[in-house]
Amino acid sequence: KKRAVSDINFCMRELKNLKVGDSDFFSSDNYMRLSHEEMSVDPLSGQEDFYEFVGLEFTEETESYIEKITHGKSLVHNGKDPDGRFAGFSVYRDTLTVLYKWMNAKPQHIHDIEKECSELLDYLKL
Repeated sequence: KKRAVSDINFCMRELKNLKVGDSDFFSSDNYMRLSHEEMSVDPLSGQEDFYEFVGLEFTEETESYIEKITHGKSLVHNGKDPDGRFAGFSVYRDTLTVLYKWMNAKPQHIHDIEKECSELLDYLKL
């Protein structure tokens, strides 16, 4: 039951943030929405636009770093990331594995989230 309350709080917070971002308060000059899915499926896609949006230079070093940390599962050896940190606290992740992790969730948990987050899912047209 505790998990469901956490899920509801997350969903309501996300819905509130999305509505603020979609309001007249923000414009395309000062707001850019990025989805977790877009960033996970193709981490480099749109990054140059994002860096330009926030006024940063998108360098080859940046591109290399993003590529490195988003395909990190193959870089973890003996529980350590390439920087020698415990992999559980590492910035290195295989973004597709993280994105699709929900597919291993119990059907009841997915159903509970869909039920409790229906307003958010409707808003996102999911």
